[in-house]
Amino acid sequence: MFLTEYDKEREFELLRREERRETEAEVNERVAKDMLKKNYPLDAIKDISRLSEDAIRKLARSIGVVL
Repeated sequence: MFLTEYDKEREFELLRREERRETEAEVNERVAKDMLKKNYPLDAIKDISRLSEDAIRKLARSIGVVL
């Protein structure tokens, strides 16, 4: 195996890992939005979505939900 091939594979692996992180963050936001719409308590949303209280409050404002 050539060194350039190794570097290319390593770069692809790093990109795949980054894509997974972004996807996880998007899923967490979607879960939080669904929970906000169903009037779940803030603490439950924090625990399940793994988002900060500030991030949840911003999401709530963006979808018109009052906490």
